[in-house]
Amino acid sequence: MAEEKKAAKKKTRESRSLWRLLFWEALAAAGYYWMTRHASPPEWKTSLLRENAVFFLAAYPLLFLYRWVGVEGFWGVLLGPLALVLGLALGVSSYLWCEYGFLLAKLPYAGILRAHWIILGLFFAPLYLLLLRNLMGVSKIYYTMEECLALGLWTVLGGGTGFWLGRILDDHFSQTPFFMDHRFILWLGLIWLGAILALLLARKKK
Repeated sequence: MAEEKKAAKKKTRESRSLWRLLFWEALAAAGYYWMTRHASPPEWKTSLLRENAVFFLAAYPLLFLYRWVGVEGFWGVLLGPLALVLGLALGVSSYLWCEYGFLLAKLPYAGILRAHWIILGLFFAPLYLLLLRNLMGVSKIYYTMEECLALGLWTVLGGGTGFWLGRILDDHFSQTPFFMDHRFILWLGLIWLGAILALLLARKKK
């Protein structure tokens, strides 16, 4: 048991990669630079997107380094709740980044993410907790690049299965009033459910 705890502590601290931190910081910095050079559509709050980018650039390395150092004892008790709040705030920040990514890709669903952020934010939360924070390296247990790739593969397979099921429903019920009114939500729900189930299975195998 002592050896397992020692191995877990080593995985939590020593195996963290500075390149992971630099990658996400560089990506956020590039996004912020793009925002300052290209105006968003009038209905989007450009100032909020920029403020979110600045927050991410400041908050992400703090949480990453906190997990890396692994503060214990008195300071661990004191800073633990702050780290929890910071992790949740980064989840909200990640959702706003997804909105901006959809906007840049000129996807028609970007407005839906913005308009229905409460409901879709609840859908997004498990994806952040099970996948994104592991990719960013801010979860308590650090996932190596190989493990992150495995999680990504499981997510794609699960989400692809949900998309395939949505395609079947679309072929058979696309003309029904209910399906026509809720087409996006039904497709999104199936993709989300497939991805979540796949992530849970992948973490259980781990």
